[in-house]
Amino acid sequence: MKQNLIYISFIIIIVFYSSCKNENPSSITTSTLIDSIERLHIQVDSISKTNLDGGGEMDYWKLSGDNYIALKQRGVEDPTVFVSDQLSNKPELIPFKPTLGGRMAFTRITIVGNNWAMARFEDGHIGGEMLLSYQLVGDSIRWKILDAHLSD
Repeated sequence: MKQNLIYISFIIIIVFYSSCKNENPSSITTSTLIDSIERLHIQVDSISKTNLDGGGEMDYWKLSGDNYIALKQRGVEDPTVFVSDQLSNKPELIPFKPTLGGRMAFTRITIVGNNWAMARFEDGHIGGEMLLSYQLVGDSIRWKILDAHLSD
């Protein structure tokens, strides 16, 4: 994927330079193109370091989050899965009624930090997103809805 992004970016640069009215396409030097490619490498590297699937900026709570540390100390193998499962088992928190005989359920949960989660929900016909805060209470989690809306 990284190589595809570089190739696509390289093509965009060439098209951009060749479409400039004030410049002759033959005036583009190899060093100009190499500089552009190096800048793109830096951007791609920066994007890959903030990957939301893990190992990036979104994992900061694993290093210093009190809830993450507390759950690990309680023997929870994967606190991210534990928190997600706790919310998945609470469809009654979804503040919208299902339609056409559907049943509301969470379809995607993302732990945003030490005390927050974002969740996508749907019933097969309508869906939306919500932002929640959470607090550890014994072996369970207390949830509070901060915002929720249906998708257009």
